[in-house]
Order: sequence, then structure tokens, then C-alpha cells
Amino acid sequence: MFSSLKIQKVIITSILLLLIILVSKVNATDIPKQTNQFIGIKTFSEIEVIENILSESEYFDFIRANVINQPEYQYSQSDIFEKNQLVKFAKRQRLPDLSTRVINDQVLERNVSDAISLRKRQDDSFDGVVELNQPIYTGGSINAQIRQANARKKQSVYSQGKTLSTLVIQANSIYLSAVISDFIFQYSENIRKDLKPYLSKVKDRVQAGLSDPIELAVFSIKYNEFENLYQELKALSNRDKDIFEYFFKQEYAGLNFPEILISNWQNTPDKSSYEVELAQQNLLSIKEDEVLVKSEYRPKIGISTRYTRYDLNENLGEDDIRGGIYFNAPIFTFGKASAKISAARATSKSAEYDVRVKNKEDEVREREVFSTVENLINIRDQLKNSFSDTVSQRNIIKDRIELTGFNANSFAESSIDELIQLQKLLNSEKSLIISYFELLHQNQRLISYFRLSQ
Repeated sequence: MFSSLKIQKVIITSILLLLIILVSKVNATDIPKQTNQFIGIKTFSEIEVIENILSESEYFDFIRANVINQPEYQYSQSDIFEKNQLVKFAKRQRLPDLSTRVINDQVLERNVSDAISLRKRQDDSFDGVVELNQPIYTGGSINAQIRQANARKKQSVYSQGKTLSTLVIQANSIYLSAVISDFIFQYSENIRKDLKPYLSKVKDRVQAGLSDPIELAVFSIKYNEFENLYQELKALSNRDKDIFEYFFKQEYAGLNFPEILISNWQNTPDKSSYEVELAQQNLLSIKEDEVLVKSEYRPKIGISTRYTRYDLNENLGEDDIRGGIYFNAPIFTFGKASAKISAARATSKSAEYDVRVKNKEDEVREREVFSTVENLINIRDQLKNSFSDTVSQRNIIKDRIELTGFNANSFAESSIDELIQLQKLLNSEKSLIISYFELLHQNQRLISYFRLSQ
């Protein structure tokens, strides 16, 4: 009886253990796995000392309105118009040429003994000629000119895209530099107001015999270090605001930090850079130069029609119409043709290598920018925490400075550290934005990101 009860307890215990194991496995599958997938951040809005934020849409509107007024963009517009006209010209090379000329051939002096030679005794002439020439075959030069004009037009379009995208990055860099340097300078002024009274307080304590003169010397060094940093920030702020006013053609007046959403940057579609596209179009254009050189030494065939009106000054009403097929072909050029063609072929080969170089540079630059964005995102939280901790420490020292033996040196050191930490944090935030935009620029995505049209 006792053994049967014992067996039952063992069975029940085993069943309970089995149930616990099964439940724990089910719960384990319900727990979501931790991933390192980057969701997105909003720049500047997560920094505690920044109160006023400019929305992304308002900021983009400001950048768009000022970028399209820059002379570089207007020049690119003019260049595209020029290339469009050159395409029209190349296509119209297929059309006939209608020309006119007046032949005024007067004998000024004659010394001819053969009185019956018509060739030697030609009369004076004052004739009018209208001529129509229609090329039929030009050695492929017309088609080559059209293809080359189209390649140069595409090159101009890519050049405009590069110009516009570069201007966007430049405008952002100038705006952010002005806002950051002005904010740090204003921030340093507030700290300076808190720190400056302690210079006289330390002097009074030394004169009263409450502090060692060494304490005044150490504090003076720290205070001068802070003052030097303050003057550097002031000069930097003035410089960046001047650059802002020159670029944007408006007075700088307390602008706000932009809140820009950076998300899904790892999945930016990979596309060739503007430099690669420009090199490829340049290669196509140079290849057509080779065709044009070859066409110079190929036959030329066409139709020519000429109407001549004789003796315009006498109004005799005599005229004729002539026409026919013309044919022109070089026979032997003593090596000039082969030398010129070889030179054109060598230029084309150099352009092919240039495309490979630009592809390599594109890969290197994209990896560099990608790595920069990744590293700046990884250290972002650390910089924010370091700055927040420094702010807290300075406030603690400020509140307790009168109660802890009046250690003003720590207050000066923490003030300097706080400004340096703020500089690092804001400049890192700017670098993150610019690097993200450079990543988009490298893949020809920045213009559409700012909702700009070429």
C-alpha cells in the first residue's frame, strides 16, 4: 500500500514537471527576439536644452526656396537649354541647305594674244545663283553628331542634378553651422553670467584670509580658459552668421533647429553616383568623336541643284537650271587618316578607364559615408548622456558651492566641460544629418528626398 502511494506521487511529480517544461517553452516562443534593427531618430528634438524646434516640412520649404535661386543652379538651367538647341541643330543637319550668291567677275586688265580662245577671252559677268544641296550619305557623321548631342544633353542633366544636390548639402551645412554656433554662444553667455561673479568672490576670500592664494591662481587659470573658449565661440558665431547671410541673402535672426527624421537608411537603394553617370555620358560622347573622325575619310554623296540668272545688271532674262549627284571620296591621305583615328581611339580608351575609376571612387565614398552614419548613430546616445551628466554635475556644484568649502575651481571646470560636451553633441548631430544627406546624394536620392524637381 505504501509503495503504491509512493509510485503515484512520483508519477504525479513527473507529470507536473513535464507541464512546467512545456509551459516554459511556449512562453519562451511568445517573447519577441531582441533585434538591433534601426527604426529611426529625430534630430535635435531629443536634446534636453533645445526648446524650439522647426518642423521638417517647414525646414525643407526654406531650403528649397533658397537653393533654386543660387547662381550655380541657374547656370545649369542655361547649360541644359544650350544642349537642347545643339540637339535640334544636329538633327537638322539632315535637311538640305539653300544658299544664294552673286558672281561679279569684271576684267580689270587683259593682255591676251589669242583672240579666238573662249577660255582666255571670257566676258564680264554679274550673275545671281541660288543653290540647293541635299546630303544623302556623309560617312555617318550626321547620326554621330545627333548621338553625341544627346549624350552631352544627358551629361548636362546629370550635371544639373549633381549641382542641385550639392547645393542642398551646402545649404544644410551653412544653416546648421549658423544655428549651432549661435546657440552655443548664447548658451556660453548664460554660463558666463553664473561664473563671472565668483572671480571677485575668490579674490575677496583670499584677501580676507579664508582661502589660499593658490586657489585664486588656479581659479584665474580656469576662468581665463573659459573666457578664451567664450571668445572663440563668439568669433565662430559671427563668422557662421555672415556666411549664412551671404548664401541665403537674408539677415540671420534666431533660427531654430530642424527636426529631421532619419530612418531606414541602411536600405537606401543603391544607384550610381552623379560622377559615374557623367563619366559614362562623356564616354559615349568621345566614342562619337571617333566616328566623326572616321567619317571625314569616308565617301560623301548628295544631290545638288543650281539656278543661275545671268547678267543681272542688263536684265536680259537669261537663266538656266542645273543639277546632279555629287560624289567625293579620299583615295590616299599618306597616313594622316590612320594617325588621327588612332588618336581618337586612344582618347576613347582613356574615357573607358575613367568610368572604371569613377565606379571605384563611388564604391569607396559610399562605404565611407555609410560607415560614418552608422558610427554617429551608435555614439549618439553616449554623447547625449555625457552632456546630460555634465549639466547635472555643474548644477549640483552651483547649488552646493557655498556649502562645500567654496570650491569654485570645480564649478569653472564643469562649465568648460559642459560647453565642450555641448559642442561635440551638436556638431555630431550636424555631422549625422550631413552624412545622411551625402549618402542620399551618392545614390541620386537627395533631390527627391527634398521634393525638388530639375
